[in-house]
Amino acid sequence: MNLRHLTYSSAFLILTMFFMTSSALALNLAAMGNNYNGQLGDGTTINRVTPVKVATNVTQVAASGNISFFIKSDNTLWSMGVIPNSSIVETEYKKPVQIGIDFYGVTAGLSHTLFLQSPTASYFVPVNNEDNDNGG
Repeated sequence: MNLRHLTYSSAFLILTMFFMTSSALALNLAAMGNNYNGQLGDGTTINRVTPVKVATNVTQVAASGNISFFIKSDNTLWSMGVIPNSSIVETEYKKPVQIGIDFYGVTAGLSHTLFLQSPTASYFVPVNNEDNDNGG
């Protein structure tokens, strides 16, 4: 497995590493801190003072304010928190939702996010936050 640069931010997203018996490296994403908009991805808006597990097989993380992103080992891009659906509408996702495929890097600034993607990458905004799949 080719590990990429891991980004940490003030949202307290934490990657924990566990070696499996097959010698494969699996990365678990845990989160703690302010969770007003569900940006920790634990299905709630409860602030957390201890880490809660969010997802597995994660290679990169990025967070900014009320939104968090991560990329899984299959190069899918996931997000949780407030995701803008258009220039007017924003939707709050309390669990991780897949928003893209063929992504290789992510970093977040104060009010923007940058992605490394393949030429064939596609991204989308989920339309239903009630039935979103948990990235775990």
